[in-house]
Amino acid sequence: MTAGPRHGRTEPPRDPAWTPGSTVGVRRRPWAPGRLPFAVGVPTTGIELGSDRWGGRIAYPLLDPTHSTRIGVVAQPRLAALLAVRLLAQSCDLTVVTADEQRWQRLAARAHTTPFAVSRQLRRWPPDAAAPPFALLIDMPDPPPPGFARQPWSTVVHAASAVPHTSRWWQSAHLVLAAGDAARDLAVLRPGLAAALAERTGPDDLLAVGQDFVRVFRTSLRQDEFTLLRHMDPGGS
Repeated sequence: MTAGPRHGRTEPPRDPAWTPGSTVGVRRRPWAPGRLPFAVGVPTTGIELGSDRWGGRIAYPLLDPTHSTRIGVVAQPRLAALLAVRLLAQSCDLTVVTADEQRWQRLAARAHTTPFAVSRQLRRWPPDAAAPPFALLIDMPDPPPPGFARQPWSTVVHAASAVPHTSRWWQSAHLVLAAGDAARDLAVLRPGLAAALAERTGPDDLLAVGQDFVRVFRTSLRQDEFTLLRHMDPGGS
């Protein structure tokens, strides 16, 4: 795990794009960037997505000190919720914009030690007087505009039911997550990766597609994550 702006320990990343994952557990942030009494260099945070076919951890830096990270999630509401849980574990100030407020409020009720807002409309983001890191999850059909949310130390996740091929925001997304059967649609979004996306995947495999890479992975849950997601979706498997 590499440290975010509010964590005290650091480890050198194994790879500039893929780093070891994070632990789970909601924690209150002791400080904000720029308010430390001493100078410190902070590397990019890698948040765990799952494991590859050989059992190796797959993670991605969702929090970056230089820009906002854009993540698209296709037809995977449980994966979007897992990202929310893991961003909360990084002490992100999380805002969820959704038509299904009741579902997300069940998660917010269990994450009471970290700022977590649920709304049908986005009035202002990041919230006034809030300290980074920030995370915004949009659980709505329409993608964000291409220039939306460029704050450093922030992550914007759009959970969509299908790949919005013409969306400039999705075309510029740093990472797109989807099931293996969405490979053909993803190849339209990332034509340069069509050959890599054509590789065979299993029924439980997920794809992590960047601007210049494809990773196949499966999610793995800790017990506390499983409990949170089960509370959020009591009827889910």
